[in-house]
Amino acid sequence: MPEVPLRQWVLSVPFEVRLLLARDPRALTAVGRIFVQEIFRSQRERAGLSGLRSTASGAVCFPQRFGGSMNLNVHFRVVVPDGVFTASKSAARADFWRLPTPDRMDLETLTVNVEMRVVGWLRRHGFLDNDPDEPPTEPVARAALDACLQGSLGLGGLTATPSRPGPSDDGHEALPAPPRSQRRSGHVRGFDVHAGVVVSASDREGGRPVARLLCSNSLSPITLQRTPSAKLACTLRGQVSSK
Repeated sequence: MPEVPLRQWVLSVPFEVRLLLARDPRALTAVGRIFVQEIFRSQRERAGLSGLRSTASGAVCFPQRFGGSMNLNVHFRVVVPDGVFTASKSAARADFWRLPTPDRMDLETLTVNVEMRVVGWLRRHGFLDNDPDEPPTEPVARAALDACLQGSLGLGGLTATPSRPGPSDDGHEALPAPPRSQRRSGHVRGFDVHAGVVVSASDREGGRPVARLLCSNSLSPITLQRTPSAKLACTLRGQVSSK
């Protein structure tokens, strides 16, 4: 990884979509690609506000299938430089430009874009079956997620419990302030994006726990050994395979 500040981005999807991603590698790959593309798009837009053009970035994306309690929880963790690179034709190396920290609006916009593109991809590739001759009785995105639910083992509807806003001084209902944990996150119809973990450029040791978390296997420790034939042997739960 380059010696620049790194930010961890995490995408969680609705439970019904997790079931689909767990069994279909095409959908898993597509959602991970969409997430990374939207992170790059957000970076370009924020860089443009600072007058930067022709920027580039990079990412390492890890799809993970399990949660901390060994439950099925397909989600994506992505490590991205917390800025963009620019380079001129005569420059020997690219210059790094640190971007402002994404605010809640940036994250909500990114999450909306991810949700719309994921739902659109699932529909185009036949994972969502909407009858074009029958107008939906609900918003399109909601109907799409319900259709995804019907194709994913039929485990009930997507539900959301609204928070209870309290009355403000003028008698109107006031929106509650988001908790600190949500100020670096976006939430749209079961799609959640978090981006609150940052490692500074000088804190290379601080980056190791993030890398270990991303590369960790949820089932058991992995041991790599070099074999006499110069191949690497991967030991997992007593099984040995080489690659």
